[in-house]
Amino acid sequence: MPALDTRGPAEPQFWQGLASLHASVTLLAYGTLGLAALAATMHLTQIHDLKHRKLRAFSSFLPSVQRLERVTTWLVVAGFALLTVGSMFGAGWLRHEKGTAFIADPKIIWTAVVWLGYAALLVAHWRGVRTGRRFAWSVVGAFAFVMLTFWGTNLISPIHHP
Repeated sequence: MPALDTRGPAEPQFWQGLASLHASVTLLAYGTLGLAALAATMHLTQIHDLKHRKLRAFSSFLPSVQRLERVTTWLVVAGFALLTVGSMFGAGWLRHEKGTAFIADPKIIWTAVVWLGYAALLVAHWRGVRTGRRFAWSVVGAFAFVMLTFWGTNLISPIHHP
C-alpha cells in the first residue's frame, strides 16, 4: 500500500484529538442546556395551565411541576459540568498550540460570560433566590442568549476561523 510506510513523528501526537474533544464536549454541553431550556418551557406551560385552571393541565402528558423543576436543575448542572470540561480541553489545546491557556478572543470571552452566567444561575437556585418560575424563566433566557449570540461570536473568532 502506498503511503503506509512513510516516516512520521517518533511518538504519537494526540493534541489534534484534544481540539476535536473540546468541540464535541462543548457542543454536547450546549445541547444539554437546550434540553434544560425545553424542560423549563414545559415547566412554565404547566404552571400557566394550573394557574388559569385549564383542563389540559390535568389531561396533558406533561410531568408534574416538581419533577420538571428537578429535571431542569439537573440538566443545567450536567450542561454546566460539560461546558466546564469542554473549556478545560480547549484551554489545554490552547496551551499546547499558543503557550497560554487564555487569549482575549471574542469566543473565549463569550464562553467565560456564559459559564459565569450559568454558575450564577445555579448558585441563586441553590440558595433559594431563584426557584420555580423565576428559575425556569432564567434558564430559558440564558439559553436564548446562547442561541442568539453563539454563531456571531464563533464567526468573529480568529482562533475558531484562522
